[in-house]
Amino acid sequence: MEPCTIITTQANTLLAAFHERMPVILDQKDFDLWLASNVADPQSLMPLLKPCPAEKVEAYPEGLKAMIDRAEKQKPKKKAK
Repeated sequence: MEPCTIITTQANTLLAAFHERMPVILDQKDFDLWLASNVADPQSLMPLLKPCPAEKVEAYPEGLKAMIDRAEKQKPKKKAK
């Protein structure tokens, strides 16, 4: 299995109704910069780590609730002491 990281940022105006954070979603024009192996100053990438515009995403509250419910059911049970 390959390791990965999900980078989050503050939620945009659409998703803020559900949660305070959201994954960073890079604009396609920024892919090459993000993936460049020769970035001299990593701080130069920080402006990319912003919420994507609300008009570029859709929210499905019913789907979110189902995902949360599924995650809750999969949590390991705490053992009684």
